[in-house]
Amino acid sequence: MMDGSVLTKKALELSAVEKVYLIDALWSSLDSSEQKEIDRAWVQESQIRLNAYYAGDLAATDGEDVLATVKASLKVHEL
Repeated sequence: MMDGSVLTKKALELSAVEKVYLIDALWSSLDSSEQKEIDRAWVQESQIRLNAYYAGDLAATDGEDVLATVKASLKVHEL
């Protein structure tokens, strides 16, 4: 069995397309009962964030800014 840190390093070396396929495969491998729990947790977290936004406790961030940050972060990991 491969060590988790080695597996992570290898996964980060994949191309963007390969990473998408890996993510999809891992996501699909989750137990459906676990997936339901994850979905419920995301719904709850989304509601908390939306309420915080409406209350003025959480600022919105432009989607293009978020994507630019993510892309920059991925480029750092690809070096």
